Formats: sequence, C-alpha cells, structure tokens
Amino acid sequence: MAYPLNTLQEKCVSHGEGPLLVLAGAGSGKTGVIVNRITSLLRRGIKPSAVCAVTFTNKAAREMRERVRELARGMDALGATRGTRPSAAAPRGMDAQGATHGTRPSAAGREKKASGGLSTKGIFIGTFHSLGLMILRENTEEAGIQKNFIIMGQDDQRTHARELLVAAGVDIEAFNEKHFIKAVSDWKNSGEAREDFFGDDIWRLKVPQKPMAEIVGEYVERLSNMNALDFDDLILIPERLLRTSMLVRDKYRARFEYFLADEFQDTNPLQFRFLTQLMREPMNLCAVGDDDQSIYSWRGADTRIMLEFKTRFPEAEIIALEQNYRSEQYILDISNHLIAHNTQRHAKNLFSEKKTANHAVIFEAPDGTGEAEYVADTIVALKMRHQLEYSAFCVLYRTNFQSRSFEEILRQRNIPYHVSGSYQFYDRSEIKDILAYLRFFANHADDRSLMRILTIPKRGISEASIQRLAQYALLNKKHLWDIISEIEMCEIDISAAALSGILEFKDFIAEHAEGIRKPGQLSKAAQKLIDALQLEREYIRQGLDAQKVTNKILNVRELVRSIEDFEAGERQIPGLGENAERSIYTYLQFVAMLTADDKENESDLPRVQLMTIHQAKGLEFNTVFVTGLEDGILPHQRSIDGENEAHAIEEERRLMYVALTRAKSRLYLTLSQTRKNRGLVTDCTPSRFLDELPKDLLDWESNLPAVADLAELESMLSGI
Repeated sequence: MAYPLNTLQEKCVSHGEGPLLVLAGAGSGKTGVIVNRITSLLRRGIKPSAVCAVTFTNKAAREMRERVRELARGMDALGATRGTRPSAAAPRGMDAQGATHGTRPSAAGREKKASGGLSTKGIFIGTFHSLGLMILRENTEEAGIQKNFIIMGQDDQRTHARELLVAAGVDIEAFNEKHFIKAVSDWKNSGEAREDFFGDDIWRLKVPQKPMAEIVGEYVERLSNMNALDFDDLILIPERLLRTSMLVRDKYRARFEYFLADEFQDTNPLQFRFLTQLMREPMNLCAVGDDDQSIYSWRGADTRIMLEFKTRFPEAEIIALEQNYRSEQYILDISNHLIAHNTQRHAKNLFSEKKTANHAVIFEAPDGTGEAEYVADTIVALKMRHQLEYSAFCVLYRTNFQSRSFEEILRQRNIPYHVSGSYQFYDRSEIKDILAYLRFFANHADDRSLMRILTIPKRGISEASIQRLAQYALLNKKHLWDIISEIEMCEIDISAAALSGILEFKDFIAEHAEGIRKPGQLSKAAQKLIDALQLEREYIRQGLDAQKVTNKILNVRELVRSIEDFEAGERQIPGLGENAERSIYTYLQFVAMLTADDKENESDLPRVQLMTIHQAKGLEFNTVFVTGLEDGILPHQRSIDGENEAHAIEEERRLMYVALTRAKSRLYLTLSQTRKNRGLVTDCTPSRFLDELPKDLLDWESNLPAVADLAELESMLSGI
C-alpha cells in the first residue's frame, strides 16, 4: 500500500545525509513519513541492517514494522511504489542511482526478492529498551553480566526495595518503595555518580535513618547477586558500554548508518546519549516529534533536547509538518490559540482542509454527577442523531479518580464503556504464578520467584517456615535455593510438614528442570509442568466459584499458547535478533519487554472509551469530551503549587493541547461548579486555560440537554 505524501513530507523522506528534525504537528502523518523514509533508504541501496529506528512502545514499534514491510513489498528495486512515480531528483548525498556516496547498493537494494518488493530483513525497529537489550545480549561478557540474566519486573523491584527500606529502619509511611524506585530511576538516568546524586541534603531529610546512597548501593548489589537487571539498566549499561569500549562502539557504528527516532519529544538525556553513542559522522539522525505534545517530564522526558537540536547539530535541517489530516479546522484554531501561550516551543500553526462552521461546546455542570450526566446524555443524542457507534466517543480526564462518576452514569444508562488501564493479562495472579516458576527454572538465584512458588500449590510449607528459610539464607549469605537444596543438613526450626513439603518441592523441580531449559521444548515442558501442578484442584481448594476457576484455567491455557507462538518464531521479537534462540531465557525477556507497555486486549463490542489524557496520546476519536476543566485538576494542583510553576503550567497546557487534538469532528469541554472532597462540597474555579481559547469558536451551554427521553429509549432498545 502506498502512502501519498505532501510536498514537505516528501522533503523529509528524500532528505539525504546529515541530521534532520521533523516537527510533526498533531495528525500530520508522521508515521507515514518515517515508514516512507525507511523504505526510501532501502531503495537507495542502504542495507536493511544499517537502519535503526527507535520508538517508545512495543505497540508503536510493531505497527511501524508491519507498515514498513507492507510498503516494501509493494516497492520495486528502482524505488517506484506501485501506483506512484519515483522522485525526479536525487536527494543531497545521493548519486543519480540513489546510492550514498562511498557505499555500494546491497543485493537487497539492487534486486527484487523472488516474491517481489524489497527485503526488510535485518532492520532494527524497536524501543530504546529493546535496542539496549539486543546490545546486552550480544555483549554480555564485555558488559560484565551473565548470559542468563533476568529482567526485574516492577512488583519484584518494589518488594526488594521495601525489604531494604524496612531493614534500614526507614519510615515507610513517609518514604515508601515506590518513592525509592523512582529515586533509583532518576539517579540512573541522571548520569551522576551515586554518591553525588544522593549527597544532597534533601535525601538526608527524606531518609534520615541511613545514607540513601548506601541503601541504593545495597539494592544494586542485591540485583547483581541475583543476575538481574531493571529496565533502566537496559539503557544505562549499554550506554556506559558504548562510551567506555571503543571496540563495542565501533562495532555498532559500523553496523548502523541511518537512525530514526519517533516521538523525539519524549526522549530523556540518557536515551539521547545512548542513541548518539551509536552514531558516526555525518550523524544521519532523523528525529521526528512535536514539542507541543511533550507531556512526560515526570518520566524524565526533556523538551530541551528537541528545542536545542540546532545547537547540538548546527548543520541540521528542520522541517515543520503543519497540515493536519485528522481534525476540522475549528478544532485546530482552538488548539493553536491555546498552545501559542507557551513560550518554550518551536512555532507551528496547524491547518486542515476540513472546513466547517462547527464550534466547540462548553458545559458547566453544578457538580461531578451533573457533568457525567451531561456527557452520557450527549453521547446518546449524538449517537442516534448521526448514526455513530459508541466507539466514536472518548471521555478524557486528567487523573484516574475522575472516571468513577462517568462509569456509574454510563452503567445506569446501559451505555457500554471501557476504562483504559484495567487489569492486564500478564498481571493476573495465575499467570504470575506460572511465570514465577519459569523465572526460577531460568535463574535459581531468583529468591523472590522461589518464595512465591513454594506455596503453589499448597505443600504444607507455611509462610512462617518460608521466612525462617529466607532469614537463614540471609545470615549465611546464600540464596534461598542453596538452603533448600541442602535442607537436611541445615539447622532450621521448621515443622515436619514443612520439611516434607520442601523435599517434595525439590523432587518436583528436579523432574521438570531439564525439559524446561531445553530450547524449542518450552511450550511442551510448560504444559507438563502445569498439568503436574493440578491447578484446577488448587483453585477449587481455595474456594473459588466455578466461573472463576474456569477463567483461570483458560488464562493459563492462553499462556501456553503464547509460548507456542513465541517458539514458532513467525514474527520478529523486540530486542531479539532474526535468528535468536527461542528458549526459556529469551521468552522471559520477551514477556518483560511486552509487559513494560500498558497493553490491552480489545473487544469487538463498540464501547465509549474512558481514559486519561496521557493514555490518549496518539489516538483519535470522532467526538471527544475533555472533562474536569478546573484549576486544580487541569492544570493539576501540583503544577500550580510547584517551585517551577511556569514550566509546570506549560506542560499542563501541552496536555490540554493533546486532549483537544484527539478530536476529529466534535469537541466538548466540561467543568463543574462544585466537587466533593473527603465528604465536603467545595467550590471550583474554571481552568485558566479556558480564558486562553478563542471566544468566537466556543458555544456555552448551561443546562442538561433535553435528551432524557432519548436516553430512556436507548436503554429500552439495548434490552431488547
């Protein structure tokens, strides 16, 4: 399938050598630009393995890979896409045949594949973390880690952090494990030495019981002893390796020649340093993003990287994509007017060919319930009037607490809805149990997984016995499995039932260990393991009802199917090479990368979408309701009360801008006069951002729409 390009998009695609910054405004078709640029490089004779494209989520990377393959299949070796004409002029740095000066077109670039089109085999398209994982897997010895390293999940990170904080006597109410993990992440992304980062007086005030640098050091040592890495390590360690090892650095600089970075506005300093370590002159980086949509500073994203691009790369070309293909012009006029109040930005003015006489509607409700009723009744009215599906509607809010009233009213109206961020497949307890078994088989130093599986199913081993075993291991500076392996020789006060259960557990592990670790046999071995666990009997013993037992068993079966799909190797796995071994180790790394995203299973049933504005990034809907437009909500109270209020307010304004530009045809803005807070009714102040919108494009409504009869009719029809 060909993706038609406008003049500026074509200019981005045909750019030759040297750095390029693409200011891709909302809805301007940036993914099409990236996909076309990649395939353009291939038809010029650039080897697929010389192309490296990074983005921030596995979903985005997967979609990009699929679109590149689709376009490459329909492109001939001379560069013509079926149904389009090749560019007339060769871009800067290219000769008349499309070859980069100093290089020779590869076989894939000179010839068609037998099946037609261009080969994409060897292209790296993935997340920053999957790129780091690939480099670590290829250089474990140089990086100083063992080959069978594990990637620590967030839950396990927090458990270890809590144990260390409690051992240090830290007041968990004042500084908990989440605070600790965030501090560790901030330190790793800062590039500073541990002692320097945690030497500030603020840490002595937050954690007076023990120097923070020491506790963090114990955390790092614990992960090292377990042969475990956290997600920050997947970028931190490769960046350090590239910086300190000329041999490794030169290897990847020889491999990769052209780089593309999607959502560049969300890059943090460590990611940027990591990426630039891979580059050589003439720094062929095509960075694509929109500083007006930078809304992740709390994750470490630094807009200065994008704003100072020309300073970092003086020879860089900058191209602004301002034509929007999503929204009607009035929505863009409102959005442009709002974001123009930000001072730290690249100037852009979005425009669309979709001209209408529509206006945005603002509704001020008496309270939160009234706001939800207005939204629900308006959805019903618009659905029936315009013959829309429920999936055409999206309700956006700043924070998750706002969803409750909308959920209740939508449920009362019999309107199907979906709240983004609901329980995910790999977060379900039965799945975590099986994965804990696999993690332990892969790495006997994983004490946390071992402690979980000792009681799955029940074997007569009490929690108290497990704690005694763990304490004994700690005192003897051994791993828990070391103690269990020699339990008959250890002087531990445990019951006869516990000892019997441990011996049974040892035999169970020995029976399944060989099969689980055998490459290509994981799904069969996992099914054998699951059968031996007799999970259905265990769930019944736990007192679960028949439906819950059935759901759990079906989920476990789905997990086995996921392993079968992984072993089949029918698609490229993020962070793994084309010919990577499909083993228990690579499967667990795959799952860890997969669950880093907020992935969700989608239903075929059309539903109104409820989500935070952050979750809506990159999405679009026919009709959007931006709710809770009050000071203290949007902008958030933290941004108003913070030390750097001006900077924080600018990010909140960008968040509002993202919300507005999700709408294609209809835009509704709602607020409440009062809200309940801890049982008390408090007056609300309209968001300051409403004063920054063009008044001539806003229609105010002050009463609930007269659609109660329509809502009642819709409710009756849904029950037929």
